[in-house]
Amino acid sequence: MTEWQNGKTMPEVVSVHQGGDDATLTLKVTADLFQFRGHFPGTPVLPGVAQLDWAARFAERQFGLAIEVSEIAQLKFRSVIMPPADVALELKLDREKARVTFRFCQDDHIYSSGILKLAAV
Repeated sequence: MTEWQNGKTMPEVVSVHQGGDDATLTLKVTADLFQFRGHFPGTPVLPGVAQLDWAARFAERQFGLAIEVSEIAQLKFRSVIMPPADVALELKLDREKARVTFRFCQDDHIYSSGILKLAAV
């Protein structure tokens, strides 16, 4: 196994609130996650690619889909996520348009947001 496979790569899910095709997960982002190794020493910052990965993986889990992202749209990284942090991940599935919108936030503060366009739903 690679170092990546042996490492802790997913945040702890503290709570989940779901209503149909809308879900909000509270995630505990801790410094022991593999994504923080070397990014950056002394000042850990959650990479944007990790946020995209988490949005897709949690959307799969919450909506019971095999997510295949065909395009990423309206991607905005507004501020950095640094551990330790409790962060909300808001997901909204639009089956008709075959897309998932996501937003990482904490109260009224938005860290990042975007749209994952899906190959199929």
